[in-house]
Amino acid sequence: DEDKVNKNLFVNKSLSYTDIEADIAWELNLGLPKGYKFIIITASFTAHSAVIRSLKKCDVHIMNDHVIDDIKRHFIYDYTQSLENKAAVAINITLYNVARGLLNAQRMLSFTHHASPILWMVRDPISRLKSSLNNSWAKANLAYTFDENSDLSALDNRLYFHIDINKNLKERIKISLSINTLAYAPLFEYSQKLGFSHISFLDFKELDENKLFDTFSDLAQKFDFNTPQNKDDFSHTTHIQLFHGILPLRYTIKNTEVLISAYKHEGIEISELLGLKKDFFERKIHIYTKEENITIIKKEKALFKEQIQNFILALKNVIDYTNENLKTTERKIIDLASKDQELRLLLKEALDKEADFIKQARPDIIASWKYYNEFKKMCEELDN
Repeated sequence: DEDKVNKNLFVNKSLSYTDIEADIAWELNLGLPKGYKFIIITASFTAHSAVIRSLKKCDVHIMNDHVIDDIKRHFIYDYTQSLENKAAVAINITLYNVARGLLNAQRMLSFTHHASPILWMVRDPISRLKSSLNNSWAKANLAYTFDENSDLSALDNRLYFHIDINKNLKERIKISLSINTLAYAPLFEYSQKLGFSHISFLDFKELDENKLFDTFSDLAQKFDFNTPQNKDDFSHTTHIQLFHGILPLRYTIKNTEVLISAYKHEGIEISELLGLKKDFFERKIHIYTKEENITIIKKEKALFKEQIQNFILALKNVIDYTNENLKTTERKIIDLASKDQELRLLLKEALDKEADFIKQARPDIIASWKYYNEFKKMCEELDN
């Protein structure tokens, strides 16, 4: 595989790309035709899903995210789109936190033209590490339909963690580092060996819901793709992991079903009707029903409000327990490192590498990283 990365070939000048099928080009290890606008480099836990979805809303043709270990699918999509002269094509290179993540990203980068501009997503590495440790998804065969007589213990223990939750925090951090959670530095070094020089950095904080529309309006001008038109399209783009395994779900009261969701859905939203606030967990959730149910809900307003409030309180208790006892925080990582010199030195080496290459071009981004700078200060105080 390393030989393939280092020996990537480009099409002979006497042969046209249009004469070669994408799967044949893959077998020949050819480079991608230069029919794309730019390359975007992201990583796990840098809002890569939100970035890809936002680009698609700007009519950019780009490979879907979470196609983790199938580089051939990426290549064939990129090859085909680049030949079809789409208005805007971008190459998606995501550094996933899996064992082969770095090699896969390097190989994809080797297929591209090295004069291409790169948009590189970055984030405070302590926060990326935290998100890696909290990375979880819903277990199979969970119940998502409840009523006023349901046993709410079914809401407990619904998550499977990517890194074994039964291991202690130090072990989990070491595992996270071993599977390329923080491996931007070697990918950047590889990009420099290939000759890339037109690299722009975009920090995670610029993807805040309140900034997202303006961020992509600016990027559209810089990378020559369609400017976003509808601000509402960018109001619920971020991935809401807080509700993994919990929402959306259906709750039935007096044979009348409502939908509780973290995202917008079809139907009539009834939070205001019932006098319920939306930001139950400092994140908006929505309560919907069908139009034909509105009459009975108005008639039994007090009952519906009480039942839904009690149910949401049960959800909140489950989420609070998960956050406090299963998931970690940046503060917990820094506190553990302050007491464990071996871990502190291990983290310092990894974190500094993630920051150093960005610092050369965008010291302002590094200065804005709250937890990284707190960690650095702590290390200076303890180790000097």
